[in-house]
Amino acid sequence: MLYLPTTRHDQMITTVFESSDSELIIPGAVNPVPVTVLPSALFNKYGYSSFIKLAQRFNDVNGIIVNTFSELEPHAVDSFSSSLKPSVYTVGPVLELKGQPNPDLDKDHCHKILKWLDDQSESSVVFLCFGSGGSFGPAQVKKIATGLEQSEYKFVWSLRVSQPNNKSPLVLDSNSTNGDDDDVFTEGFMERIKGRGMICGWAPQVEVLAHKAIGGFVSHCGWNSILESLWYGVPIVTWPLYAEQQLNAFRMVKELGLAVEMRLDSTMDGGDLVMADEIGRAIRCVMDGDSEIRKKVKQIAETSNKALMDGGSSFVLAHKAIGGFVSHCGWDSILESCLWFGMPIATWPLNAEQQLNAFRMLKELGLAMEMGLDSRREGGDLVMADERARAVRCVRDGQGEMRKKVKEYVV
Repeated sequence: MLYLPTTRHDQMITTVFESSDSELIIPGAVNPVPVTVLPSALFNKYGYSSFIKLAQRFNDVNGIIVNTFSELEPHAVDSFSSSLKPSVYTVGPVLELKGQPNPDLDKDHCHKILKWLDDQSESSVVFLCFGSGGSFGPAQVKKIATGLEQSEYKFVWSLRVSQPNNKSPLVLDSNSTNGDDDDVFTEGFMERIKGRGMICGWAPQVEVLAHKAIGGFVSHCGWNSILESLWYGVPIVTWPLYAEQQLNAFRMVKELGLAVEMRLDSTMDGGDLVMADEIGRAIRCVMDGDSEIRKKVKQIAETSNKALMDGGSSFVLAHKAIGGFVSHCGWDSILESCLWFGMPIATWPLNAEQQLNAFRMLKELGLAMEMGLDSRREGGDLVMADERARAVRCVRDGQGEMRKKVKEYVV
């Protein structure tokens, strides 16, 4: 984004990108970036103009928080470490590992998928899932089905089939009995895969990736999916479809060496089919238990966990960007912020003993800024905006007496 106004637009290049344009030299990228992996919006006048306006506003902010960790993208992170603004702060991987599954997900079918995985050996199953917006036409579905058979690996396939006239995608699963299967799959496919594969409309992606039976992931390369797969040490096959996914795929393959390349610049509305032998080859490659990519992904999985631990590169309270802490005043939080990291607190107690903790921090020790002492989660009194703003300004005061006093307590 920052490349657009600082290089291209400032050189008075105001036209949209063309697929024939030469590769781009972008700060933060190790290799030249093909134009074909840029978001599709940059290839039309309205999208290009919107990107330019958004990118120009980046210079108005004090910092940018990014859902990544420095060990994953060291070159990109280091490229922002100069005195140039805005500063970039890594806080990831930020993941919703305990979130509620998609409301359209059949819980019984979800249980059936996980139960089936329980019966499979470790790292023996490939998972195909393409995000909430990913779907394929019947011709591509047939190629995927043939590729899966050719790979000879077991699989879980989250499948939605595109329909004409912008109709909602057709959802099929392994229990489908609508009589249309041979119109979508290769003839006899459903019969041949019995016991070897499961097909579902929606899949509980986090739970599936976390399962020991999963050995590879054919993905649309949405950033959340990438971070989830890295968290669990599951290598990816790249099949981007829309938005920024092509650029994500490029970075995973060419910059980081953490994914198996199948396609980098494919699109959901593109005319080129990904052929069955290409799919089968990529699956066999990602499922190779001794591959260098698998080893690297396993290493980065350990690093991603450490990044969020106390003292890790993304541990929020330890981060240089954090100048104050609005807290519920749980005792552990107080010890972490004040006595370990020297971080001033604004008190906002909610329940349990937190009101007493807040009182002690304010009235007994003088180590916090009062925003509330006796507030409660179920209380009717609102904490007003000006009250919050005043407290935040106080705890962020770099030269304030409270900050100096808190620093004295750091162990």
